[in-house]
Amino acid sequence: MKKIIPFLTLAAMLPVVGVAQTTNTFPATGNVGIGTTAPNASFKLNIHTAAASSDNMVRLVHDGITGSNFQFGTPGTGYGVPAHQTGNVIESFRDLRIGAANANSNLFFETGRINATATVRMKITNTGLIGMGTESPQSQLHVNTSSATPFPNFFKITQTEFPAGYLQIVNGASSALLPTIAGRADAPSRTLGINVVGESNDIPTPLNEPSTAAIMLSARSNAATPVALTQANLLSINNYGVSMLMVKANGNIGIGTTSPGTNKLAVEGTIAARKVKVTQTTPWPDYVFRTDYRLPALEEVATHIKEKGHLPGIPTEAEVAANGHDLGDMNTKLLQKVEELTLYLLEMKAGNDKLKAENDAIRKRLEQLEKR
Repeated sequence: MKKIIPFLTLAAMLPVVGVAQTTNTFPATGNVGIGTTAPNASFKLNIHTAAASSDNMVRLVHDGITGSNFQFGTPGTGYGVPAHQTGNVIESFRDLRIGAANANSNLFFETGRINATATVRMKITNTGLIGMGTESPQSQLHVNTSSATPFPNFFKITQTEFPAGYLQIVNGASSALLPTIAGRADAPSRTLGINVVGESNDIPTPLNEPSTAAIMLSARSNAATPVALTQANLLSINNYGVSMLMVKANGNIGIGTTSPGTNKLAVEGTIAARKVKVTQTTPWPDYVFRTDYRLPALEEVATHIKEKGHLPGIPTEAEVAANGHDLGDMNTKLLQKVEELTLYLLEMKAGNDKLKAENDAIRKRLEQLEKR
């Protein structure tokens, strides 16, 4: 008799239209049936109604809490909907599994249900793809948002112990989607922002592997088949809109300038260094000391200076002002002039030595003549 009483209570809550023309069975032992006289389970509930707009098929109500009920939806929806005026709790003292049993079914998380209509907030597809803000996820985790959403950040991590610090992915522009990683540390007295750390096996890297590094930044076109960029900028480091460093598609780098031109490195400002090493193929001017080298006569040099206003082989002031000068090439030219000056000095010394020898001979003859 104890077994029958709960089912009598449940039967009393069923819609009248669902059971008025159907026979129930409540045996002392065996299967119990409501809406059927041939239950094939310990308890079988069979609802008969053709009205899609009829009341919920089953509703369990807690009389002591107003608005508290659990109901299975109308035949048109087939939803099981828990409803409680202060919220619902689904919990288990062991593992809790929530899923769609059919291999082709998806799992939906919704809010704002009105009858059969609700807003899908998250979907897990039967292949394991997760979509938030989209019912057609294209990746393992696909988050879709819009400017109308009250949550402009796509992703944000905070920590209770450090409330002012965060890491988030946001749209960095109002007119176009510009994914931006932004973050800061909760350190009011220190300049700390984002720390990027790359861990790598500390082994020699083959010279023909430019794409292996502990930290790698890679750029490519957004075409269906990506290729290397040829015109767009590869990397830009800005200080709130002011360019500090720019890397062009051809690898040319500008520091303090966004236009390095044809230079591999262009710097707008001063470069300080302990040591600068220049390697280039310009012949080193040791050829000046070869016997076949034609040393310009000083008269030719004097004429060139008088007519041109600069040394032969040295760029003019106007040329340097317009084009700058090559350190390696200029050092080579200056060394050439130094070596030519050395030859001039050696010639002058040879002439002076000859004159000194002749003067010494003349002085000795005069001294001999004076002794007679």
